[in-house]
Amino acid sequence: MNIVFGNIEELKISNYALVAQPENNYWFAVSSKKLNDNYIKRFGDNFNLIIYSSREKDTNYYVIPFKVINHLFKEEFYSKDKKTTYSGKRWVGTIKNHILKITNNHNVVDVKEYFTNPYFLETQNLEEDLNDYEIENKRQEINVRINQSKFRNGVLDNFFYSCCISGISEPSLLVASHIIPWSHKKESRLDPRNGLCLSPLYDKLFDKGYFTISNDLRIITISSHENISKSLTQILNDINGKQISSPKKKIKIEYIEYHRKNIFLEREIK
Repeated sequence: MNIVFGNIEELKISNYALVAQPENNYWFAVSSKKLNDNYIKRFGDNFNLIIYSSREKDTNYYVIPFKVINHLFKEEFYSKDKKTTYSGKRWVGTIKNHILKITNNHNVVDVKEYFTNPYFLETQNLEEDLNDYEIENKRQEINVRINQSKFRNGVLDNFFYSCCISGISEPSLLVASHIIPWSHKKESRLDPRNGLCLSPLYDKLFDKGYFTISNDLRIITISSHENISKSLTQILNDINGKQISSPKKKIKIEYIEYHRKNIFLEREIK
């Protein structure tokens, strides 16, 4: 059973819920008046945008924390379609291949992790089932997940939703790779300038220090290939010296320098 469909009246109390057809790229329209009067004024950005099918047997749905996508819903992106009137401003959007896009807005958000994921619904009634310690831990976990999602979208947007080395643009094959690792410095964790958009293979190689980036954004690979396979040697040779694609916003030089000095396997490289 579609858990959203079966509980939709209760969910509408604290979530903005919309019916959308999967076969039409989850086309949806968000009323400005309803969004502001019924939800933002009451909850700030602490509510979800729920997009679901009206068919009971269709179990697909999205539960998207509004704070992840609130930057998309600005007045300059109102729909210009004929059904929009002065008193009924609205945003029109679609979700195709888990990429949410608002008409007239070039920014997009990857919402794959919110597809058929009841996690954010289950956290709305925390006080009923958990003690204070569990509630606080759960809230912290929610904030971490939301912030990680915002970091990913910020990094992917900064590199025009394509791997900065290979040019691959399929969202499911893109990783927001930290330049300074998550565990090393708390203050840089969520800064999009601390990220590269990479395909999974390059993400792993970068994370493990097989290559780094110069200040002018060229790839520097390890020079010694004694203990690695010929296939990996070829991959590293192919990208050595290559210029990565230019981001919209500059990545911070101090982040790159940290990676070269602390992660790159040849730390003597300046």
